[in-house]
Amino acid sequence: MLTAPAGYAQEINSQELIIEHNSQEGESDLAYDFFTGTLQLIVPVQANPDQGAKQPVPQLQLNRCDLGQNQYMLIESHDHAVQQFIQHYNKQLQTAESEGHKIQATVIGAYKERDGKNYLRVKSIENVKTDTSCHLMDMFP
Repeated sequence: MLTAPAGYAQEINSQELIIEHNSQEGESDLAYDFFTGTLQLIVPVQANPDQGAKQPVPQLQLNRCDLGQNQYMLIESHDHAVQQFIQHYNKQLQTAESEGHKIQATVIGAYKERDGKNYLRVKSIENVKTDTSCHLMDMFP
């Protein structure tokens, strides 16, 4: 009789809990994974402020540290992890682009593809490191 290692059983139970939690919250069964990269604040262009258009809502993009240079727009789940991150790191995100500083983090999220674009439904943003990059090209001056 074959038995799974102890860590394997624990991993399955954790994944089942995540799926069960998502089902209870009304989200479809999501499979979460870890995505490491640098975070970039994307501010959409405002349509026409004279016609009463709403202010554009800043969005967060993950530039994954992989050979494919994949990019993912981060979308909220019920935990509001993305907006909390933007509020907490707002100053660093705004100066990151202009001063060449990067914010590296690991996003725990569920992948979605829509209209040829990559999205992650974010459960949490972990291991945040300011002024750090995991991109190979950033290691060369």
